[in-house]
Amino acid sequence: MFSKSDQAYVNDVVLALEAAETMANRHGEDTCVLQDLRVVLLRFSNETPLEIVRPRNYKGSALD
Repeated sequence: MFSKSDQAYVNDVVLALEAAETMANRHGEDTCVLQDLRVVLLRFSNETPLEIVRPRNYKGSALD
């Protein structure tokens, strides 16, 4: 069973992922969610991300 603080963290993670998806789609490039749940464009990140989010219509390399 999750405690209230665990559930609050899960809610914060979901919100960060939704924000990252919106930002990726709006900017047309990869975004990432960092350890402290900040959302930044991947090209500006110098930290290891928790998650990388690609825009819905990603136009990357042929290897993607």
